[in-house]
Amino acid sequence: MEYELTTWVTDFTVSSNYIGGKAAQCGGEAWSKSNTANSPFHGIYLNVETSVPSNIQGNVIRNFNWTNSSNANWTGINIAAGAANIGTTTGNTIGADTGTSSIIFTGGTYTGAPASFYGIYIASTNTVNCQNNILGSVITGRSSDSYAANFYGIYKTNKTESITIK
Repeated sequence: MEYELTTWVTDFTVSSNYIGGKAAQCGGEAWSKSNTANSPFHGIYLNVETSVPSNIQGNVIRNFNWTNSSNANWTGINIAAGAANIGTTTGNTIGADTGTSSIIFTGGTYTGAPASFYGIYIASTNTVNCQNNILGSVITGRSSDSYAANFYGIYKTNKTESITIK
């Protein structure tokens, strides 16, 4: 059964979530995916209203070992459309502020477009305020030394009404 959204969500809040690991609060063994499939990952994905900003505050995304068979991307927070405040009150953590392998992302052997890791991906053309976020302890690579994997801490596409990144 399919549902069609006929009204936009306004003033949406995504806060204090833990995404990753196999135990509470991103603990235990890493959330692992092998290279048997080519699957994109989006920890938090918003496509929201433009008039009142939605809020993404105090979320933790870590403890992953994600391997793809080809060039699918891994994205911690994706703002596809709409107005948003990302970490303006309480910063979000993607990976960790110390260490070296809170998130391990490995792309496959696809020879075309490279696999990419995006901590925060902002595609919205509306007002976005992105501050106080922590991104670190990430390892990226490809399953073959012949190919690259891109790493983007904060990636912004499209022209926007107003954007703040700190």
